[in-house]
Amino acid sequence: MESNKFREQFFEKSKQDLKDVNMDKVFYLIEKAVKTENKKMLDYENIVSIGAENKGERIDEEQYTNLLCKVYKIWWSQWLIPAYKNAPEYRKEELKSIIDDKEMDPNNKDLQKDILDIMSYVDCKNIYQMAWYMQEDYFCLLDMKNFFYTGQPHARICETRLYLNFKLKDIPKATDELVRTAFKKKVPLLFKFALYDKRNDNFVIYTDYQNIDKVVDVIEQTKKENPDLFADCKVKNPLMATYKDYMGFGEEPVFGSYNSIRVDILTNLYDELLKEYKMDKNSLTKENMQNKLKDTCKYFHIDSENFCKNKCEEYKQEYEK
Repeated sequence: MESNKFREQFFEKSKQDLKDVNMDKVFYLIEKAVKTENKKMLDYENIVSIGAENKGERIDEEQYTNLLCKVYKIWWSQWLIPAYKNAPEYRKEELKSIIDDKEMDPNNKDLQKDILDIMSYVDCKNIYQMAWYMQEDYFCLLDMKNFFYTGQPHARICETRLYLNFKLKDIPKATDELVRTAFKKKVPLLFKFALYDKRNDNFVIYTDYQNIDKVVDVIEQTKKENPDLFADCKVKNPLMATYKDYMGFGEEPVFGSYNSIRVDILTNLYDELLKEYKMDKNSLTKENMQNKLKDTCKYFHIDSENFCKNKCEEYKQEYEK
């Protein structure tokens, strides 16, 4: 299968640039949690907040809405209008209702003030190609494949995740620059960014192995042109591999999310190890943790020898269907 070939090629040529998860750090977290009987140390919220700014701040509202207005104007002219012109009769009416609504007009003088309401309204209309998706009130996901009308729904093929950890104040500018570079290079990005400063993975890019080099090229070019934006961009999440010294890397899991699956592994290990530790204080050894990790990873389809990867057999079953 082509997908598996591209996967193998990526890992072969990335040997020098990809550093797998530091399992010593992971075992240290588990050991400390067990010894203090503090399972909350391994909670999802705790893991994704390690090293985050975490000052209780939200993304600058003016910069955020300016960014969304740019995306909306592109989507309106490059997707909505062409989609209306080419739509079958049963779809034209709902698309026309948006086009004819003066408040929805991208030249509306109140666009910046109303953009969040406009986005919510369009979302409720079940338009089948949205340029954005809100994940509750925490992440905004932008799909550049949906910025332009092609006449066909776009399949999302997500095999890998690349994580960037920007300063909250830099996210709007970084997003704008990455989109600009991607347009220039004609690379269709699919990514989301956090609206708050509570996470150490506040910018997530989804891609597949066939296109990951193009996506990385966009990131590298943006970094070259805007070094200040990437000055503090470091991998702080202990569950991630590190790519090119500043990007987090992980395979898209067979189910769940990259972080949530690994947090489940950690909490399962904690439960087993704590039972043994209460009976025998000498049971909490690295060897014991490694053995239990293998069994638990097998259950969750994760490669215990390469913690950022899916287990190869499971990967083939999922992507070679």
